[in-house]
Order: sequence, then C-alpha cells, then structure tokens
Amino acid sequence: MSEPVSKTRSLSLIPGFHNALSPPHLGTDGAYHPVPLYGDGSPINLEHLDKAANIVNETRSLIKWEDGDVLILDVS
Repeated sequence: MSEPVSKTRSLSLIPGFHNALSPPHLGTDGAYHPVPLYGDGSPINLEHLDKAANIVNETRSLIKWEDGDVLILDVS
C-alpha cells in the first residue's frame, strides 16, 4: 500500500512531505524511482514532482560534516 507524498500536520495544519524511508528520486533515465503514487494508487503528476524537486534544489543548504557533528531536527 502506498502513502501520499504529502500530509497535513495535525497541530500546525501545514502540509509537508513525509514517508522519507523510500523517497522518489530522479534517475539518470529522467524517470522517478520508485514511481511516486498517491494513497489511492494513482500516479502523482510529473509537473508537481519537478516543481518540488526544483524548490528543493533552490533552497537546500549543503553542509560539510565533521566528526562529532550532531543534527537536531525539530519538526514540531
């Protein structure tokens, strides 16, 4: 059973991506793997995935990790 790629958080009511255990990625063949599906099994529009990928690429921060570094992520 597939999970939707985004879900509205119950406390903040802000939609966000989830199910990061097997996120879709863009392969060298130009296709997303695994094929991203909504919870009902229907495919997610590729234009939406491309837009999300562009947002990530434009807003991400690359960090040089060093021994002993710790990441604390507050998702509340």
